[in-house]
Amino acid sequence: MIKAIATDLDGTLFFPKTKSRLIHRPNKLFLRSYISKGNEVIAVSGRNITMKTKIEKCIGIKDSLSFVGCNGAIVCHKNKVIYEKPLDKEICRKIYEDCLMDKTVKALFFFASDGKMYIDLSHLGTIISKTGFLTFRFQGAYYEPSRFGKKRILNAFDDPNIKILKIMPVYSIHSHGLEGELRALEARKEFMKKYDSITVATSNTGIEITAKGVNKATGLLQLINYLNLEKDEIAVVGDSGNDIPMFEEFENSFVMNHARDEVKPYAKNTIDIFYDIKDHL
Repeated sequence: MIKAIATDLDGTLFFPKTKSRLIHRPNKLFLRSYISKGNEVIAVSGRNITMKTKIEKCIGIKDSLSFVGCNGAIVCHKNKVIYEKPLDKEICRKIYEDCLMDKTVKALFFFASDGKMYIDLSHLGTIISKTGFLTFRFQGAYYEPSRFGKKRILNAFDDPNIKILKIMPVYSIHSHGLEGELRALEARKEFMKKYDSITVATSNTGIEITAKGVNKATGLLQLINYLNLEKDEIAVVGDSGNDIPMFEEFENSFVMNHARDEVKPYAKNTIDIFYDIKDHL
């Protein structure tokens, strides 16, 4: 019997995306009904922990979600962090230096334990770098707290109270672009060859770097062990490369129909929109 749904956000629960609202109304109504019946909903995302509160506010049920953030580097049940595995700060510095030298990197994001993204847009030019915060503000409902510039990034590295949970170099300013996607695949191989203490997943035109052994599946396993749930009691839903570990680990797996062809074979079932999962439960 399925007792919990673990869902990706962008491209899955948030699909179709509109800046004026966070979650498509049918998805929101389904979540509200599912939770009210005593079931567990787990957001499993590359995003940071701040998105948890936004989702709860959107569906109108406070402290209702568990959250696996930064591709499994941080796990939260209700308002309690039960697991956290950050990257080594010295490795972060070396990866930052690599990315600054690589002109194919268009933007660079550091996801930190203080709930903020630290962002370097210097490869996009002086004007865009200085006004980049406006672009992120225009994300509307999907905005995450952000800090810009090399100085702030280096200060975060030096701050003992801030942990770096995920690094995301992006190789195209467009979320989908063949050249950027191909470069991301190459970069994944390069980083995995150079560093043996990290995990690297692809995400469209970017790559997502976490500590070794950290991915969405390992983070979700931490949570279900905490909740005393079995793997066959979990349904997982996703749409991209960083969801593949979940599809491989959990048999009750669902992939979005708009997912890339190389992702679809890893999941057992295909759905068009998130709330379609109700027909399978």
